[in-house]
Amino acid sequence: PETESLFLRLAELKGHLTRGANATLIAIWGSIFAISRWSLRPIREFNDNLLERSTAGNSTSTEIPKKLPSELVGLAKTFNVALDRVEQARVREKDFALHAAHELRTPVSGAYATLEQAIHRPRSSEELTSRIIESLNILSGMRLTLDSLMGLARLRGGIDTSLRSSFDPLPIIHDFLALAHGAIGQRRLSIDTDFPTTIQPLVSDPGLFKIIITNLIENAIRHSPPSSMVTMRVQQQGSVFRFSTRNSCENLRSEDITRLFEPFQRGSKAADNEGGH
Repeated sequence: PETESLFLRLAELKGHLTRGANATLIAIWGSIFAISRWSLRPIREFNDNLLERSTAGNSTSTEIPKKLPSELVGLAKTFNVALDRVEQARVREKDFALHAAHELRTPVSGAYATLEQAIHRPRSSEELTSRIIESLNILSGMRLTLDSLMGLARLRGGIDTSLRSSFDPLPIIHDFLALAHGAIGQRRLSIDTDFPTTIQPLVSDPGLFKIIITNLIENAIRHSPPSSMVTMRVQQQGSVFRFSTRNSCENLRSEDITRLFEPFQRGSKAADNEGGH
């Protein structure tokens, strides 16, 4: 009987130890789970911020939780820098597509119109040759524009450095004014120019300079009221070169001024079929 009683007590003690061990393991597991969830909460918060940034298209840096472990703060900052660079690359690609579409719209239309006129009715070989040469000149300008835009994209992406060279800016201005002679006559505009006879050569990218001058002159002509005056000035003081245009404008509201300095913006009353920066 004493041996049997001892075995019963041992069995009872074994059950208590088993239940105690199980309870201890459950408590340890629960504590580890709670502690891990509490300690990983800043990481989950940072992850949620990243998901919100990706779904909402937010370009601002992802907020780093204050309670994020110090060992991970550096990694989070590096990750933010990488995402910012990706976002900048995406913006550059978007800007390049918009600028390329804008810059190529006018020459493509010009080449199309020239070739369409060439086949619209029977023409002599001399007239056809003249039309083809005119179209080739337009396409040559398109190639220069594309090269300049690609160079600009590579510059902004940090791939290349600027292809600077010394050139005289006045022939570029005079050449485009000659090309715009038809549009000037069609709108019966008066052009008042104040250009020096000679000027110091510029050291810059001639292709990008041509794009800037083309936009300034083309928009001044296109958006001037018929029979109005367009003024153009060239000034140079030391190494500073300044080209300015002035024209009349109808229906321009004061609230449009700031917005018009953004790319591809026009006055609120501009016609839908008008282009220009």
